Amino acid sequence: MMFAVRTACVWLTVWILAIYLPVNTHSQEQPYDYIIDECGGSAGLVLANRLSEDKNNEVLVIEAGDDTASNPTFAVPLLSISGNIGDTVWNFTTVPQENSLFGFPNQTERTCAAKLLGGGSMLNGMVYSRGNFRDYDEWNANGATGWSYADVLPYFLKSEDVQIEELEQSVYHSDGGLLGVSRPPLQKLAKHIFRAAEELGVPVGDCNEPDLLGVCSLQTTIDRGRRASTYHAFLKPARRRSNLHIKTNAMVTKVLIENNITVGVEYIQRSQKHTAVVNREVIVSAGAINSPKLLMLSGIGPRDHLESLGIDVKVDLPVGQNLTDHVLIRAFTCIRRPGLTITSKDFASPKNFLKYITAKTGPLTSPFGADVMMKMVVDPAQAGQQAPDIHYIFNSLTFPFPGLLARAGTLTDTLVESLDCPTKNSFTTSVELLRPKSRGTVSLQSAHYEDQPLIDPNYFADPDDMATLIKGMRYLNNVIVDTEAMQSIGTEKIKPVSKCSSHSYDSDDYWDCFIRHTAGSAWHVASTCKMGAVDDTSAVVDPQLRVKGIDGLRVVDASIMPTIISGNTNAPVIMIAEKAADMIQGKSPLGR
Repeated sequence: MMFAVRTACVWLTVWILAIYLPVNTHSQEQPYDYIIDECGGSAGLVLANRLSEDKNNEVLVIEAGDDTASNPTFAVPLLSISGNIGDTVWNFTTVPQENSLFGFPNQTERTCAAKLLGGGSMLNGMVYSRGNFRDYDEWNANGATGWSYADVLPYFLKSEDVQIEELEQSVYHSDGGLLGVSRPPLQKLAKHIFRAAEELGVPVGDCNEPDLLGVCSLQTTIDRGRRASTYHAFLKPARRRSNLHIKTNAMVTKVLIENNITVGVEYIQRSQKHTAVVNREVIVSAGAINSPKLLMLSGIGPRDHLESLGIDVKVDLPVGQNLTDHVLIRAFTCIRRPGLTITSKDFASPKNFLKYITAKTGPLTSPFGADVMMKMVVDPAQAGQQAPDIHYIFNSLTFPFPGLLARAGTLTDTLVESLDCPTKNSFTTSVELLRPKSRGTVSLQSAHYEDQPLIDPNYFADPDDMATLIKGMRYLNNVIVDTEAMQSIGTEKIKPVSKCSSHSYDSDDYWDCFIRHTAGSAWHVASTCKMGAVDDTSAVVDPQLRVKGIDGLRVVDASIMPTIISGNTNAPVIMIAEKAADMIQGKSPLGR
């Protein structure tokens, strides 16, 4: 009997593997049509799906991290706050900052760059935000032709499977795509935030209208209660294709270039060096830190910098320049009325786990407790004339593990101090600078692929960034908090921090001190391989995303953004990959 059971288990395992694993008949020596260095980027798996739709395309995806999608913490939205710890990320840190990170160890910050199949879409906050129409029209006007809002909207729609009933007929949304977009459950706190907005005359709208200035219910890449990463949305439907090949725990160390023509890549897997040959294109989709690093290791970058490290220069381009990131402040606010937020009891509640397991409902389907967004222009005279420069994401979550998050590098000690609410009830507002003027760099520490790059975000190099954030913090603290709706639940002012006690609370000097101690990265690093016109000396790639001066090499990820969009970056990265897939295959762009 036992032998029969074991035999049945063996055959069942073989059957499951036959269904879910691709049939790989590609030999190591054969060239691939396309090689995608996914290396922790969200865009790579979108490309893998779209390029392998043509069975004549042999597509190879190389990922430095694991295939860890079976880990339940990635799929359950509320549990994902622990997902950015461990081997799933590159443990990069910034160089010491002169103007910021005063509350961080050595004035450096851990920079979250994913290291697993699906990239940042496996670890992010799941916010689905496209930005403002002006972002893309500005790209187009400044030389990235074909990337206006009218040009990119069809590619947002191509991916989307909207699961919000009142938006199903909207011209700005579509259903039937691969990427589930839904609305998280509104917590009890949310209704008070909407009431506060009503008191202030702030309009309510769709978060992804082309020009929203107002408040909205958050839209998220959550598909029927599960995280909709590019792994689940794009790779799983394509994985059994025999022309799609995936190598994990394999680090691309160099793009191989001969006579300015891309011929393949060199990669390390299980301590062994390998070469993969390409007969069409190599596509670098490794994110805004690893993509410039790989290009520079391959001889594509600033001549003086590469020569100083003994790297043979293939083409002199401003790779790694123009780094842009959204600056993020987490403002913790105590409230006296209990029962309005998600607390540690909700994390441990058997009832809530049962709700999630059986019906994919309840607080576990909430991304970090985030449910409401407000977008604004801090200068009222500019409202309607520019994209929003601040957005607030209200998180109905009383952080249960502040010490853990501090150790993970996502909270400073200064902010952990501010979490000590007598009532043990609080909520978090993420205050984000959407249109920073400061620019940083990514450069090489050495010519060795295992060495970390030097990451300098250069926060607050431009004083306008600080001035904008001070206005944003004051609006939150003295306008939103002072509404009748928020006062009715006992909302207190943002708690003072001791390191800024020498300044009068609520003065410009106080907020300057608060921000320099607590503000850090929103993990939206972009623009390090800037797209622009062919004759633009500040651009690395042309509007077709081709690396200038090198045949058969493109970059497809957030690094190509000429300027960072005024919203979260994951949805635009997926759009960029959708549009790039058509470009790569020579297809006509989708109609406006």
